[in-house]
Amino acid sequence: MYDQLLRQRLRWYARTGGALLLRYWQWILLACILVPGTPVVSLFTDTALLMQLSITPGTGLLRHLLLIAGTEALAILWTLPQKEALSGGMFSHFSETLPLPRSTQTGVEATLLAVANSPALLVTGLAVLTLPPTQPALYTIWCLIALFTLAAIAQSAALHRRRLVMTGIVPASLALATGLAMPASPARWLLPALAIITACLPLFARHHSGHSDQHRKIRPKSQFATRVASSLTDRAPALLIQCKSLAERPATTSLRLIAALSLAVGADRLIRLFSFNARTPQVLILTMTVICLVLTGFYRHLITARHIMTPFLATLPLPRYYWLVRDTGFMLMLNTIPLMILCAPLILRGPVPVVTLLTLACYCQLLLALLRWPTLHGGRRSLLYGVLLSVAWSGAALAAVSP
Repeated sequence: MYDQLLRQRLRWYARTGGALLLRYWQWILLACILVPGTPVVSLFTDTALLMQLSITPGTGLLRHLLLIAGTEALAILWTLPQKEALSGGMFSHFSETLPLPRSTQTGVEATLLAVANSPALLVTGLAVLTLPPTQPALYTIWCLIALFTLAAIAQSAALHRRRLVMTGIVPASLALATGLAMPASPARWLLPALAIITACLPLFARHHSGHSDQHRKIRPKSQFATRVASSLTDRAPALLIQCKSLAERPATTSLRLIAALSLAVGADRLIRLFSFNARTPQVLILTMTVICLVLTGFYRHLITARHIMTPFLATLPLPRYYWLVRDTGFMLMLNTIPLMILCAPLILRGPVPVVTLLTLACYCQLLLALLRWPTLHGGRRSLLYGVLLSVAWSGAALAAVSP
């Protein structure tokens, strides 16, 4: 039964994952090009180096804890876009009604998760093969197994929205970081095992508890969320629809928002390191361009969410460009937060005049509005058209602010 169930799930994963790869191959190619070094190869070698830093014994506790938390967050972000491919589709709903042993279901889920993490397994192999001779190999591999186990449990908990399981990841990560920060002693070999046991305890607690996932899903909403939703329904129904459209894709929405805010904060930090010198306008313009490219994917999410309602929306007495104006305004509102992070310090103590800064911010909003056309009508070349438009805009802006 395990072989048959796994074959069906792998067939669905190959079909859905292949469609996902064809849809986002441009971003993978862009990541391989932008990483310094040899294309494609440096992406794996740099990730292996990061994993080696995470499991190198002897450094500080806080540094190890941050590196372990970052590795687990990257693992979660890697699997969330593959949620539909890992779910099994309609066949998984049918298989849940069969009298299958829990061990079979767990084995199939673990195998699928290993297939989804095949690039991470390759990176792990590179990290083990390139360990320095001065580093204790056996203890490092033992910590690496513990780290991979914690990341896999965190991925499974995020995919199935098991909040109880996520509570065991934090103390488990702390135990593993403590074992890596401890000096060489026989007692530190117990801490990675303690981390694995701590992460697995919520799994057994959830299995033996009487609360099912079905009962948890019908939990009533909070009163505050109900009031906010009713207020938006009465005063801004379009905004409520747009927020729900983005909430239907929590993985990509969170990833894009975090990337945009991280770019703004990183550019602000870089400008401060430059002491607000003449390189500030160049950093500002390039950051605005990349943020617009990151946020422009939300246009597709908004359109896709309303596609099934197109016949119903056509019967409503709405203006012709109702959703075009609302979607563009919603995107400009999202872009306001990164622009405030970028522009607020420069208004106070920057070399760029306030009028020039506000003009750049307005033209950045105009670029985001113009990127709607290549995103929705560019087809498979949408990324190429968007990059060309952004390059033209950034070149014109750099020429305008250059002395």
